[in-house]
Amino acid sequence: MPDEDLEEARPRARVVSTEEVVALIRDGVRVAGSQAVFARLHRLNEGDLSSTLSGARRPTAPVMAAVGARRAIVIEERAYG
Repeated sequence: MPDEDLEEARPRARVVSTEEVVALIRDGVRVAGSQAVFARLHRLNEGDLSSTLSGARRPTAPVMAAVGARRAIVIEERAYG
């Protein structure tokens, strides 16, 4: 597969904050109707979801995946000289 096709096949990604991810999770819970329903729909541990929404813990990988998010390491390009 040529590089151009590979780039088109990848989903678009953007860097977001933890707060933005939590906002997406809150929106998902609102649409689902409750934390319990959202957790069941996404096969999440309800305690992890609750801890995320209360601010007691950072979102776990499965909780983030429920809204299409994942952790990444970002290297910022800098001018060396």
